[in-house]
Amino acid sequence: MRGLQDLWADTRGAAAVELALALPVLAGMAALSFNVWDAAGARERAAVATRAAITYYFNGGINDAEAIAIGTEAWSDPPSDARLVVNRVYRCGEAPNAMPLCPSGAPADTYAALEAKGSSEGLAYSSTFKVTRNVRIR
Repeated sequence: MRGLQDLWADTRGAAAVELALALPVLAGMAALSFNVWDAAGARERAAVATRAAITYYFNGGINDAEAIAIGTEAWSDPPSDARLVVNRVYRCGEAPNAMPLCPSGAPADTYAALEAKGSSEGLAYSSTFKVTRNVRIR
């Protein structure tokens, strides 16, 4: 009986056992925090691309293909599936319109809807992101 009590009271090696139990949890937390950081960085780089395209429109540009080229060039380290898309949206007052002219014959308000999307591959998980910005052209 005394041998069992001595074994129970012996604490040598307890730190090694605690480390062995805690290490996988710490490693998982480190991988997850890296993924979150990487996904946030990928989204921010996509936002920079949309801001570059918006700046083109603010400076008087009207060509959507050129806006896409400028935005794509400004997108540093894009993911392999990166896409920058521009869609034209026309509005007559509050109502959306399919054509650049309103039913009254007046020119519709023209907006460019920019969308940058892609995915971020991480150690623990993969995530997709989408950044959308709208700018009035005229």
